Amino acid sequence: SDRVLDLCEQVCATEFRGEVVPPILRATALDCWALLSTTIHNAYLAGNDIPGSGDGRGLVILPLLNDCLNSSNLDLRCSA
Repeated sequence: SDRVLDLCEQVCATEFRGEVVPPILRATALDCWALLSTTIHNAYLAGNDIPGSGDGRGLVILPLLNDCLNSSNLDLRCSA
């Protein structure tokens, strides 16, 4: 599920593979990320309690969520 979470994070960005990502696709990728995040341990989401886990996936995605929350697109804001 880590690879799929990575893909969702990449598609949530404003650009993916050099192309602008439509807001509805970004919103869908964010919804998928949220669902998949329920399948991994909270420590991997919340912080660096587990050696080698870094800052936690939930912390890494915060700037992206902030960008989505500030979007003019309602679907994207709702997904964030």
